[in-house]
Amino acid sequence: MALTGTKVSSQPVSNLFLGNGIAPVSDLHDAGVTVALGTDDGDCNNSVNMLADLKFAALLQKGRARNPAVLTAERVLEMATIEGAAAIGMADRIGSVEVGKIADLIVVDMGAAHLHPQQSTASVLVYQANGTEARTTVVDGTVVMRDRVPVWLDAAAERMLIADIDAASARIIAAAGLRTRTDHTWVSTRPI
Repeated sequence: MALTGTKVSSQPVSNLFLGNGIAPVSDLHDAGVTVALGTDDGDCNNSVNMLADLKFAALLQKGRARNPAVLTAERVLEMATIEGAAAIGMADRIGSVEVGKIADLIVVDMGAAHLHPQQSTASVLVYQANGTEARTTVVDGTVVMRDRVPVWLDAAAERMLIADIDAASARIIAAAGLRTRTDHTWVSTRPI
């Protein structure tokens, strides 16, 4: 893969959710392969939460290799940023904050108690953050979320969008002939 310049995208939570196994990310890195980190979509990674998935990516490789140093927090952040950009052939335009690149970034509130102590920003983001810390999102230089509120969508439109998402999901489940998964269909398998 390294010889052909093949790029890989790893979606650790999606792979676990679907029972597809654990990608050999550290082996790919050792071979010189660019490995991006993604979340996949809501059908196989219900939270689609990149900050939370950073931890999964790191811990899976440590467990797989039985080596706590096999994948550093810094490398995981690179997988989510510049390696992701390289994987789609856009490292010259996105993936890092640099003059001349498209301004895509998030502002993270680092003040919450669960983010302390803060010995390393990379370690805090990878091992302590859970996704709720993202306060502001900028896409191509435009603020699209400020203080956790989408600026492109008013509250009524957001509620309508969420209702449309739920309705679309129900239609897909029905069209596929699947049974809905609700709390009402849950039956404990453990004798009481």
